[in-house]
Amino acid sequence: MAGREPVAVVAVAVAATGGGTTRDLWRALFDGVAWSDAAARPGRTGHGAGVPPVSAALAEAARDTRLPARGTVVAGAVDPAGAPPGAVLPVPPGSTALAAAADAVAGGAAEAAVVVEVPPTAPEVAVVLVLKRTADARRDGDVVSALLDVAVDRDGTSNGSSAPRAPADLVVGVGRRGNRRFDPVACTGVPAADLFAVACAVLAVRHRALPRPGVPARAWPGDWSAEVATAAGPVGLRTADAVPWVAGAPVALRVYSGADRAGVVAAVEAGRPSDTGPARLVVWSTDGLPPREVEQAALRWLAGRGPKPAGAAYRDGPVRGEVALVFGNGAAAYPGMGAELLTAFPRLVTAVEGAFGFVGPLLGPAADAGDDPLPAALRQIWGAGALAGLHRAVTGEVLGLRPDAVIGYSSGEMVAMAVLGVWRQPGRVVRQVRESWLYTAGVVGGFEALREAWRRAGVPGRDWACHLVHASPERVREVLAGERAAHLMLVNAPESCVVGGERDACARVVGRLGADRAQEIDYPVVAHVPELAWVRDRFHALYHQPTTDVGGTRFYSCATTGWYVPTPENVAEALTAQLVGTADFARTVERAWQDGVRVFVEHGPRGVCSRWIGQVLEGREHLAVALDAPGPGGVRHLVGAVAELLAAGVRVDVAALLDHLSPGAGRPPADTASAVRDAYHVRVARVHQEFVEREGAVHRRFLDLRARLDAVLRGVGGTVTSDGGTATPPPGRVVADATADGAPVADLPPHPHFRPADLLPTAEPSRAADPPPAVGPARVADPQPVADPARAADPLPVTGPPPVADRSSAIGPPPAADPAPVADRPSVTGAPPAGPSRPPLLDRARLEQHADRGGELFGPLFAAQRGFRRQTRLPKPPVLLVDRVVGLDAEPASMTGGTIRTETDLRAGDWHIDPTGRVAPALLPELGQGNILLLSWLGVDLTTGGERVYRALGAELTYHGSPPAVGDTVEFETAVESFTEHDGLLVAAFRADCRVAGRPRLTVRAARAGFFTEAELAGGGGVVWRPEAERPPSGPLDPPARRAARSAFGRAEVRALAEGRPADCFGPEWRAARSHLRTPRIAGGELLVLDEVTRLDFGGGPWRRGYLRAETALTGDEWFFACHFAGDPCMPGSLMLQGCAQAAAFYLAATGCTVERDGWRFEPVPDRPVRLTCRTQATPRNRHVAYEVFVRELSLRDRPTLVADVLCSVDGVGALHGRGLALRLVPDWPLEQWRTGRAVPRRVAPAGPPAALGGLRGHRDDRPAAEVDGFRFDYPALLACAWGRPSDAFGPSAAALDGADRVAPRCPGPPYHFMSRIAEVTGPADGTRPGGVVEAEYDVPERAWFFDADDDDDAVMPFAVVLEAALQPCGWLAAHVGGFDPVRRFRNLDGSATLRALVRPGAGVLRTRAELTALSTSGGTTIERFEVTCRLGGAPVLTLSTVFGFFPDDAFADRTGLPVSAAERAAIAEPAAWWRDLRARDGSAGPPLSVGLLRALDRITGYWPTGGSAGLGRVRGEKRVDPGEWYFRAHFFQDPVQPGSLGLEAMLQLVRWYAVERGLTAGPARPRFEPVALGRPLDWTYRGQVLPTDEVVTVEADVLEVGRDERGPLVVARTRLWVDGRCVHEATPAVRVVGG
Repeated sequence: MAGREPVAVVAVAVAATGGGTTRDLWRALFDGVAWSDAAARPGRTGHGAGVPPVSAALAEAARDTRLPARGTVVAGAVDPAGAPPGAVLPVPPGSTALAAAADAVAGGAAEAAVVVEVPPTAPEVAVVLVLKRTADARRDGDVVSALLDVAVDRDGTSNGSSAPRAPADLVVGVGRRGNRRFDPVACTGVPAADLFAVACAVLAVRHRALPRPGVPARAWPGDWSAEVATAAGPVGLRTADAVPWVAGAPVALRVYSGADRAGVVAAVEAGRPSDTGPARLVVWSTDGLPPREVEQAALRWLAGRGPKPAGAAYRDGPVRGEVALVFGNGAAAYPGMGAELLTAFPRLVTAVEGAFGFVGPLLGPAADAGDDPLPAALRQIWGAGALAGLHRAVTGEVLGLRPDAVIGYSSGEMVAMAVLGVWRQPGRVVRQVRESWLYTAGVVGGFEALREAWRRAGVPGRDWACHLVHASPERVREVLAGERAAHLMLVNAPESCVVGGERDACARVVGRLGADRAQEIDYPVVAHVPELAWVRDRFHALYHQPTTDVGGTRFYSCATTGWYVPTPENVAEALTAQLVGTADFARTVERAWQDGVRVFVEHGPRGVCSRWIGQVLEGREHLAVALDAPGPGGVRHLVGAVAELLAAGVRVDVAALLDHLSPGAGRPPADTASAVRDAYHVRVARVHQEFVEREGAVHRRFLDLRARLDAVLRGVGGTVTSDGGTATPPPGRVVADATADGAPVADLPPHPHFRPADLLPTAEPSRAADPPPAVGPARVADPQPVADPARAADPLPVTGPPPVADRSSAIGPPPAADPAPVADRPSVTGAPPAGPSRPPLLDRARLEQHADRGGELFGPLFAAQRGFRRQTRLPKPPVLLVDRVVGLDAEPASMTGGTIRTETDLRAGDWHIDPTGRVAPALLPELGQGNILLLSWLGVDLTTGGERVYRALGAELTYHGSPPAVGDTVEFETAVESFTEHDGLLVAAFRADCRVAGRPRLTVRAARAGFFTEAELAGGGGVVWRPEAERPPSGPLDPPARRAARSAFGRAEVRALAEGRPADCFGPEWRAARSHLRTPRIAGGELLVLDEVTRLDFGGGPWRRGYLRAETALTGDEWFFACHFAGDPCMPGSLMLQGCAQAAAFYLAATGCTVERDGWRFEPVPDRPVRLTCRTQATPRNRHVAYEVFVRELSLRDRPTLVADVLCSVDGVGALHGRGLALRLVPDWPLEQWRTGRAVPRRVAPAGPPAALGGLRGHRDDRPAAEVDGFRFDYPALLACAWGRPSDAFGPSAAALDGADRVAPRCPGPPYHFMSRIAEVTGPADGTRPGGVVEAEYDVPERAWFFDADDDDDAVMPFAVVLEAALQPCGWLAAHVGGFDPVRRFRNLDGSATLRALVRPGAGVLRTRAELTALSTSGGTTIERFEVTCRLGGAPVLTLSTVFGFFPDDAFADRTGLPVSAAERAAIAEPAAWWRDLRARDGSAGPPLSVGLLRALDRITGYWPTGGSAGLGRVRGEKRVDPGEWYFRAHFFQDPVQPGSLGLEAMLQLVRWYAVERGLTAGPARPRFEPVALGRPLDWTYRGQVLPTDEVVTVEADVLEVGRDERGPLVVARTRLWVDGRCVHEATPAVRVVGG
């Protein structure tokens, strides 16, 4: 059979004289029920009395597959008279019927073969197998139960094959017992022969199970092989299709519904199943009990005459709310978990194994663990995860359950990331976690991380222990007081906690609580304790993995109890935070319930989380179901959970589940494969029909009502009808939305108190139906008749898009003329915000009208407001931050609540944009001003009579992800939930959700606003909060990294920080920050609300943990009073919050944490709520605002974070208090902000600020660039290699480093960037081998900062630029080959370069070929050698051999430099009378020594004309290091160092000065210097670096040769470069003077 197509077993049938069938054999093999018991079970249907077993088996086989009319052969013990259609196949001597049939099928002699056996040992049993070629079986839609190999010789090789067959995974035969064996006789009690044993083995392979005598089979997922011992030799089988097997009887389920309980009872009694009513009863059975018996028991239960039966679920009405998936931890794991599900859902196991590996050691009987090396505790974690993964495959792929939220308990948070596909490569991440030191020895096994923490803290730790205690968390914290090594790990429920720590300490805690209230947990894993803080960064790095977009699903963190969007950083932070501190599951559940979750579905073992949820939410509407419970009956419990969901009205595809669990699951119809497709199409058609019917009803309502809202809000006054007339809309409630095609949708049920027509402006009688003119440039067209009745209600067209008003007003810079977006991942070319894709309900012009007129805008119903002195108005521009209203669901003047949706486009130049191109976080809530408009629409001013004004009272703000950026459209959905009255004060409760492109950015909860009289505002007592009355907080409190030179800061210092000059604010210790490309700063302009900081004390405040006070004077002329609000001037609360946030950022910057973090920015800690309380106002009458910061926590590691309470006071009265305001520094990429600027023209290379050189808008490049895996290495990618995300530089493969603090090697940025594209890249890219080659191109500009010559004929490219064009591809290739390195730094060590030709302006394309020729790694250092050639049009320009290295930071600790003698060290400091200032040198002194920015020397500090080793002279020059020099910002981002090429340039300039001084330039006409002497090699060595923190660079030249060759005078010198007394660089340059 070698080389021929495998033979497939497509049907197995067994029949016995007593009526036994194949299903009885299944029960015997997989349920552990003896054949005779299975055949005699009640209610069983056999093949019928009097039917011969052979005929019965043949008939069953024929039902399972299609047998072709021609081409079928029959072999075996068959009476030819009773044989099925087909030729009888003779069996050759020495063969068997099975072997002959398989050979006939495999060789093409037959399309199908039927093999029949009546064993002589059991003549009452008949066995039938049907064989086909695998391709034919697939064509016919057959289930391939196994692949067959029977042509086996006695030597153990396949017939026709010389290779021995590998040992089988399973051995089948009489007397075969053991872990990987089974005996069909022992399992079934049937003394059958060969074909019966093969049939049993085929069923075992088909269902992925190992039968065991007298007990249920053991699941054996995956692919494996079996060998059946027969009299004629072994028969080999291999797995093919996996078919479910459900232990016990088939699953049956019915749903009955009605308007109430009585209706459900009536439906059951009438036998009328349905699921349309609110009250539902679900009955099910999996154990053979007919559902009708369960129904009768359920009726007795509903009538109160009996207990609740095991197979029933009932609810009076649906549970309305969101669905959360819950994932428990490994402590819930137990032996044998998931065994039934493995056989019931074998096809789903593959997906689980993709994340968790082979599940055999994790699920099913404990014996499956085998030789698995995992520690027991980790086997529990991953076993629980594997079961949760299988549960999720069922709920997701089968039931179609889509979650709104996810909650993980302990390790369940990590499991959720793998199970739900949050991690892009879950299998790889799980392997990394399993193999890490943290999870092999750190927190399990020897507890090395714990013991090291104990050692550092001086704790005499004996062993780890943890206990489940039945006490409140308050009580537990009370008894933990004073214990250093015992901690509250987990809060499960109001009276359930977990305490863990050192065993003796835990014993003392348990003793105080009472031994009867605690039990030790046998789960040796260290987690949720502060001892792990010292390995926090390791955990963070381990969990920081690429993620996928999970839509709008909220992921909750038990560390913060809030939710977050699962980005790599957020996931890593959430998982790490709950490992080093208490995880509060109870409060997290409470928070999820408050956010709208009502249904909790627990995935994973045991179901303990569901019980805790019930305790947390006791007495409140919810449903918590667990998909597992210990013991047998896993499928039954799963079905029961689904029944509870059905009864609660949760949408699940129960039909798909029942199909999957039916006895014929996986078996297509017998006729053809088209039947499979037909069944699929029928189901699709049914779903589609339901969709069409549902959407049809919506669309009909849409067509009927869409124009009514248009009439209300646009003032048209009616709906266009098919005859061209108008129909007046009936009175009712306005529910409006701007749809995709621009049509507002309205739903107007009657309302008794008003008519929408009353909202319309009064029209002249003769023109009642004519539309009024539109406001602003947009114009509403006149209504036109339409012929199609189906389109009769189409909205009136709008000519042109709605106007976008200028929101800059008189303050701040105007918007950019051609703005472009910066999104989370902005486009390369950029584009202005798209704005609305459909006409808004209210455009910017109408909103500005509301800012002036208030509710009068809404028409006659609000006419009474016209004389009101006070109205609830939107603020005027520029504080008006809403651009349009796109949705409205509210009854006007109803005071009943409602919802509004608004949008705001973010543009460059908007006053509320911070220095990083993002909305100032404190201003983000201000973009939700739609709540003011909604309150006005609901009639609040009609209720208050115009005597009260709007003021915010407080809210809980939770930020998610980074603040929106320029180019984003910010969407706000705001809902007014209720109105209440307190002592005559009207209070509105509302909430809001802010999103960008569907992703949450801010949630506002528990928001309150009140309506006050002037007297109430004047008499308010302010915020009542006294920090000294609170218990001092605990938590991290790191000392400052640097100390500011002062403790009070005036206006000049505060503005210096806002302008990016922290050294001018804090003092000289911040000097290095001058080298930053974009330093972290507070915002300036209108966002700068601090005048001065009057006190900064890192140990101050009532808690002695840190304090800052900032102050601002008010004059009454501040810009915001004129626009917030009309007739009611007051300072926006968002600006008060901005002042508090700025004060907190100032404090964080004052710790020194920004100095080493170039490009980082301040942002709120995501998913951590801050509670705001507002109680007074600032008006033009006030004179002073103070902002105070009371530090709670300060952590300066990794992501420096400040947690503080903030207090804003107005004239000494508390106005705003923010509890738990959390601010952090995060890495950012300046290119994200700058790339949207206009690109520099291709033929020029100007110098300028980096922000002006980073634009990519309008960039075009027609030359081809290299691509790898679809990623193009063009100029935008190269610019990203300098200033952007790693993934924008090297594609998705580098995305894991997008959150790294620093990466190397980066390319230099403009103006010192000399690559235009990568033209070609080849060779290995695994980081371990040489051989990689890159060819980079640089478009030589016609005009450039380095071509500084009066005559273009004299302009040539300086040597430093040519050398950089050769060196930069080496760094790029190093990054491409080995990937960005987040730890080490990349430096040049030495090289030898020869310039062979000059490069002039506009010379063409300079093409550089760099090859990595050698690579070695030792002791954390990697050395790489490159060979480089630069060419112009094929002609060589420069040849180079150079060496680079990757070095860890500690390699730079000992900055000794190059070895020098004592005499050489003394010579560099030798006094000299000679001194020349080169900065004042004019052209009369000879040809220029340098061009523009390349001036590398300030002065000559020594000249000895006859000195030096050759007596030809020695010269010394120097330059003072300025950390603000342009080249530190260009070379490199986040790793500033002077380019080595500029060091060589300094040496060349010093030798050029010598040539001028010696008169060598006096001879030639129009003398000039070559960049470096052509044709002569320049060798150099580096053993150090020039950093922004250095002081003085000194360069010396020892002249070795002065002469002349055919080109002109020549000087050769040995040069050295010193930094603060260390020699770090030496070279031997040659300088030549040539004529013009």
